[in-house]
Amino acid sequence: MNAKKAVKGEYGYLKAQMKREIFKTALFFALAAIFLIAGIVIMKGKDPTLTFSQSKNNLLTIGAVLFILPGAKFLVSTIMFARALKYACPEELYKSITEKNDMAAFDVYLTSYQKDFPLYAVVCGDNEMAGLSADPKTDENAAREHILQVLKKDGYKNVTVKIFKDKAKFLERIGSMNGGEEPEKSLKLRSLILDVSL
Repeated sequence: MNAKKAVKGEYGYLKAQMKREIFKTALFFALAAIFLIAGIVIMKGKDPTLTFSQSKNNLLTIGAVLFILPGAKFLVSTIMFARALKYACPEELYKSITEKNDMAAFDVYLTSYQKDFPLYAVVCGDNEMAGLSADPKTDENAAREHILQVLKKDGYKNVTVKIFKDKAKFLERIGSMNGGEEPEKSLKLRSLILDVSL
């Protein structure tokens, strides 16, 4: 799997997405700086007696501000992904999980108003979901309740959710969850969890 092209749910997603966010942040801030400097240079060229504060009063300064706004948004995303990156699934664990189940979603970072729930991987079956916590301090019950609330809002009421801290128990559990009898439902559950993750 090419980490540079990894999309949400694929192994290496957090690392790849952070690189994309850094690039977008740098691009928008660079464009803002170029517009600001170009406007000042043009105004100074027209009238060398203008002060710095007078020379920045031009249309290109407005353009610079318009680039700063999305740049700031991408900067916030970059900070979020930098915080989440320490919970990226290790390669050895990724290999162990894919040997047991090829339907896993990796690098799942769920956020709520109170807490964040980083998961190395999530596997969905017909009416069940299993996740492996990436943080030993994670409250499994709070993570489970958060996921159940998300599922309930989308019309899934009879789904069993289990969050594991123990890798061996998680691997044992997911071995029997390869898509279940209704693979479309499993894929919908997987897609829903990815929609609400970072």
